[in-house]
Parts: sequence; structure tokens; C-alpha cells
Amino acid sequence: MREAKKNQHYSEALKLQVIRASLNGEASRQEIAMKYGLRSASQVTAWISRYNRNAFSKRYLFVSNAQKSPVQS
Repeated sequence: MREAKKNQHYSEALKLQVIRASLNGEASRQEIAMKYGLRSASQVTAWISRYNRNAFSKRYLFVSNAQKSPVQS
């Protein structure tokens, strides 16, 4: 009998990082899944779907993007 795989739990920060990478078009969902060590691209799709239904804090995504921008005077 094969040993069952255990479910992975990912932080909201990682999920938002993955979502941002996908929505910014940094790579395909499959490539993003591989980069972040996810089991499949369908996990990325599921997180984006939940994000679009406001299951994650969109405020965090905007704050994170703003922090990357150069300070304007």
C-alpha cells in the first residue's frame, strides 16, 4: 500500500506572492507552481479564484506592489 501524501499548508503571504506573479504575467501558472514548489498549476488557479472572490486580503497585494515602486518626490 502506498503512503498517502499529506496536505501542504501555505502562508497567506506566499499565496499572495504566487497570485501576484501570475496576475503580473511573470510566467505561466505551471512555471509559477514549479518555482514556488506547489504540486500543480491548478493550485495557482484555485488561489486566484479565491482571491477574485475576496478570500485573501487585496490590501496586502496593493501594499506590496507600492513598496516595490520607487519613492516619488
